[in-house]
Amino acid sequence: MGYIIEPADQTWLIAFVNEYATAAWAARGSVESYADVADLGAVPPMAPSLPFRSLAAVADCVFDVVVAGSAEARAEALNRLISPAAPQVSVVLLDELTSVVLSASSDKADLLALSCGLAMAELVEDVGAARMGTCDATKCDRIYIDRSPKGSRAYCSQQCQTRSRVARHRAKQRLAADAINEAA
Repeated sequence: MGYIIEPADQTWLIAFVNEYATAAWAARGSVESYADVADLGAVPPMAPSLPFRSLAAVADCVFDVVVAGSAEARAEALNRLISPAAPQVSVVLLDELTSVVLSASSDKADLLALSCGLAMAELVEDVGAARMGTCDATKCDRIYIDRSPKGSRAYCSQQCQTRSRVARHRAKQRLAADAINEAA
């Protein structure tokens, strides 16, 4: 049986990877996700029925696409993500209108990976690889997509950006205080 596959919602995809990718767990010192996949937004229909390990495996593959160091590595990561679903493109005629349909015949984890892979391919095309990354904050490995006009985003959230700024400020204060104490 074939399934018609659509790209996952991009906002959901980023939240999904940030909750389920093992790199995000390691950065926060946890071994599991904090959120139910259905609570992350516009969830693809096959995702809620998947076991935790399958969701984590798909999230790890998407994470690999974001952190790939070159265009070639990114293409390879995208292909690893979508190929298990054996996607097939066909043209169908519906009410005198021609439509291109992507279908796959596979298990639900592979279908989710395909849906996520399509969304990632769209993101690479829409924003470019240079606007994808992992958070610069200490102990955070969440991904972000930079849609800012300047393209200068470096943090996954305002919270991480504020934490980093406060930590830098406090470190400068400590250095200044140590310099004063040494001079005295």
